[in-house]
Amino acid sequence: MPIFLMLFVSLIIALQIILKMRKPDFDSTLDEIRRREMEANITTKRKIDDSIFITAYCNNLPFHSYPDTLEYKKLNDAQELVKKKSKLKMVHFSEPITTTDLKLTYGLNNLEMITTYEEHFNSYVSALVNWASLLYEKGNPDEAEIILNESLKIGCDLKLNYTLLADIYCENRSRDKLNTLKETAENSRMLLKPKIIDYINKKLSEI
Repeated sequence: MPIFLMLFVSLIIALQIILKMRKPDFDSTLDEIRRREMEANITTKRKIDDSIFITAYCNNLPFHSYPDTLEYKKLNDAQELVKKKSKLKMVHFSEPITTTDLKLTYGLNNLEMITTYEEHFNSYVSALVNWASLLYEKGNPDEAEIILNESLKIGCDLKLNYTLLADIYCENRSRDKLNTLKETAENSRMLLKPKIIDYINKKLSEI
């Protein structure tokens, strides 16, 4: 028998053994998933509590009237996008939440609306971070810091939000701010948390 075929057969046998050993627990988990999904799909529309909505406070953001020139086009566009996105209704869930959980909590008929509100949040914080990045590149880290902290305050978990703030704090030799930023990252549920913490530690070592 060719070695490739032997390996393939061995793999199939191993998988069958593993599935057989885990079958009771696997079947139980699968049944629970199916049960919750069926319940979610018949959950009636529920009133959405206003407390879940995020308000974008733009009064403290450093908007400017830049010249209408090619040099400032990106900054002007970035500012206008932030203003536009800030007017959208938005929600952000600090804890990971599945589609099934959303349907169970808010009702099947509210799923599309809630998902849209969450997309609004993601687009708003992306616009904030992009604006801050442009200001930083233009040599204005102080205003970039204001924007990034506002984004962080409402729950932004974009990697660039953290790394750019870390760069600014490192350049200013602000060890206390770096440590606070690290603590914020440690308390988050970000997928890239280890990499972000490593980056902040690197910046701390440079001071």
